[in-house]
Amino acid sequence: MYKEVSAIRDFETSCPISRCKLPFTYFWEQPLLEIGTWALRMVVVLAFLLAGYLLSLILEEVRQITPRQRSIIVVLFLLLPINGARIGLTTARSSLALAIFLLGVILVQRRGTTAVVIGLSLISYTMFWDSFQVFALAAPIPMMLGDVAAKRRISNFSIGIMVTICCLAIANRYILKDLVVSLGVAAPDDGYNSIRPIFLIRAILISGLLIVPFGFRVIQKIAKLKTPNPRTPWLVEVGMLLLALGTFPYIAAGHFANLSDWIMMWLPDASDWDSRHQLLQGFGFAVIGVGFFETCREVKVNKILIITIFFCITVNLGTYSSYYVDGLKQHTLMETLRSKSIFLEDVTTFGVIDDARDLNARGRIIRDYEWEGMIEAALHRPVEIWNPQIRTTSCTTEVVGITLRIRKTSGKLATLMTRSRPIEIDFLEIFDCRTR
Repeated sequence: MYKEVSAIRDFETSCPISRCKLPFTYFWEQPLLEIGTWALRMVVVLAFLLAGYLLSLILEEVRQITPRQRSIIVVLFLLLPINGARIGLTTARSSLALAIFLLGVILVQRRGTTAVVIGLSLISYTMFWDSFQVFALAAPIPMMLGDVAAKRRISNFSIGIMVTICCLAIANRYILKDLVVSLGVAAPDDGYNSIRPIFLIRAILISGLLIVPFGFRVIQKIAKLKTPNPRTPWLVEVGMLLLALGTFPYIAAGHFANLSDWIMMWLPDASDWDSRHQLLQGFGFAVIGVGFFETCREVKVNKILIITIFFCITVNLGTYSSYYVDGLKQHTLMETLRSKSIFLEDVTTFGVIDDARDLNARGRIIRDYEWEGMIEAALHRPVEIWNPQIRTTSCTTEVVGITLRIRKTSGKLATLMTRSRPIEIDFLEIFDCRTR
């Protein structure tokens, strides 16, 4: 995925998946890749731990939340099995943007002039990632809750921060993104997750439905109506508001269209790459979970929490073990090709028949450009992937390439326990076939 380049402009416009939406990534990413891909992967994992710590600091400012509730929110945020793709290098920028965003929120909470300016700058930087343009509206929520607890009203400072963030979001979407592209420090958007009117309408409807409980509690507060459970400090309602802000961008881009999409994302082997679109949902789910815990007696809360943590860890282990087996499959393919490099010396066209798809992580299908990348990395030269979908009626005896037939020789469990080779490769000739 990551090409060797010598110029900043070339590097910033060469990323095929995340399209380098965060500008100036060259200065920290390229040195890490020169050390090894493990270095960048380690930074991504540590960024999630840092995000949990920063979230804990943010919640300390919310007086309505007890230390116990704060701890549970952070634990659930870190362990919820909805960020399965977080270990992928192609999601490194969005993962690191999460920690940068939370650091910006903390600085804004300090309310000092310098801290606020730096904090808003960090939040604005993450807005180059489209989903943060909407989720940034959640940044003033902790301050607003703190204001309500201390003064019974929202301060002008919090309102000013909300207005400023709205202006920054608009500026990022319509001005700054085009500016950094023209300067050559970010790649233009290719429309992969473009917003369509029908998607936008669906996003408004679903997000509006999620926000209804929060709006109802606000009306109760204004009308000074008696709430059914005054011990619960709006946790479920605020959690649903955060979930709406974190999910709206993805629904607007066509994801989470059906109820099954919301259910399947919790399963370790059924979400394909949709886990990339769950990065900002952890906050809302964690707060909602604590809100529901508060409706139970303390003895039951402890039991439910233990069961929840056990479930999360189990599903996460299933997800990461699938990635591990997928990685062994890819490494076995590349090692086999390297060992046959002399035999394949004159071959430039390759076909792939994958009979071991159940070894792929999250049930995904490996794309042609991924096969091409693995083969090129193994043979250290450019190759072409053969398209077997072309219908032919006759063939000559001329061999024009090699098809790699991938056979499974070991199951997931056996591969995990013994780290044995999960696949074997058969080499089949491709003949020159043309439509007559």
